Amino acid sequence: MKLSDQAAKAQVQNILAKLKAGKTITRREQAQIEAYERGQAAPKTTREWAAHYKVSHVTIINWGKAGAPLNGTVEEMDAWRASKEKQEPTKYSDAKLQKTLLECKKIGLVVAQLEGELISRASVREANTMIAATLAAELQNLVSDCVSILDGLQGAQIREKLEPRVNLLIERTNERLANIKSGVRGMD
Repeated sequence: MKLSDQAAKAQVQNILAKLKAGKTITRREQAQIEAYERGQAAPKTTREWAAHYKVSHVTIINWGKAGAPLNGTVEEMDAWRASKEKQEPTKYSDAKLQKTLLECKKIGLVVAQLEGELISRASVREANTMIAATLAAELQNLVSDCVSILDGLQGAQIREKLEPRVNLLIERTNERLANIKSGVRGMD
């Protein structure tokens, strides 16, 4: 049994002893017992939530008033926060939080772009245009050359002449694509 499970069991036993002694239990203690019965971790306190999300204790209290599942799991809280991000803010503090979250996302995108994980649409469009132009030019050259190379040949002879040419086309295209790919990584 894990240490955290042992601690949870001990807490529940203490709460049950309190009940047997005729004392009343708090809502938090009741939630701890219910979570233990479901096999879940005890709900976090508002201070634990504040530490988890790196916000103030007052912010967590306000989230609770706005309907946050303070007795739920981290996944439930994350889902609640994600749904709140999509809604229009009703209070200044909500608008400020939403703005901060969006700024964090924007910074994350800028960092990803600087690290080369993202490129601009224009770069992708330009690279695709270059790829298509390269392939089209190589195919046109192949068709023009095939007329003179294959004139008067039969099955196996055509394959013998055509296969090296197609392999050369693939090799050249791959080289150009590699050059384009390395050029795109460095763009904006």
